[in-house]
Amino acid sequence: MKKLFYPCSGDDWKSIFDMFIDEIDDFIFADLYYSNPDGFVEILQSNDFIGNINMIIEGNPNAKLSTSTEPDSKIHNDIDPCYIRVSFEYKNNPKQILFRKGFAQYALNEIDDDSLDYFCHRGDSMGEGGSNVYFLSNRNSDHEPISRLFDKLVGKLKEDSYILSDGSNVAFKKMIDFYEKIQNLSVEKVAEILPFTVVIGKINLIAIKCLDYRYNHTLMWQVSKEKNQLEDYRKKEGYTRSTYRHAHW
Repeated sequence: MKKLFYPCSGDDWKSIFDMFIDEIDDFIFADLYYSNPDGFVEILQSNDFIGNINMIIEGNPNAKLSTSTEPDSKIHNDIDPCYIRVSFEYKNNPKQILFRKGFAQYALNEIDDDSLDYFCHRGDSMGEGGSNVYFLSNRNSDHEPISRLFDKLVGKLKEDSYILSDGSNVAFKKMIDFYEKIQNLSVEKVAEILPFTVVIGKINLIAIKCLDYRYNHTLMWQVSKEKNQLEDYRKKEGYTRSTYRHAHW
């Protein structure tokens, strides 16, 4: 069973769902503002290949965000999570979606280690209207569950897995620089300079494919904890040109 997790997904869950429905069996979409379970079902019902839809709701989908001030004057946000579980059949194959209302960082912590095939984060920002959450970052926090999120993410990913990103809320400089470089390029031009490799500690991220363009190109990054993954990829795909870029920090 293949699993995909998309935090801070908002309404974009449908785009990724349509893109990966043939491959993924278990979707997890997390967002602070999910509150319309019937709307999710109506969207699924519009697909002629989807049937036998069942929904189970755990918690209150109308839960509101509350804010309090700690004794040390720090602002503390809280919300009761809600789990909207939808099971269905797609072309006679059983599939499921979890719409997880609440903080996406906690949704990540709830996922089993070594179980994710795909992680997606895009269309986000640090400003008003954005989550200000950096999954592709190892920023420290006084609150451990939201600290060093990239390390936590790596623990959830399988050895053979992928990250889908358009550069939103990325803190690794070489990735930021690359997304700035390709933002105004055509898909064809980006394809000419792929694959592109970033090394974060012992983790190799290899951008191998352009998926689509919204605010920037959404790239598919192959994840590996092995140092020889780039050469394996080159041999598998038959690349001979010297267009590989390596980024370290």
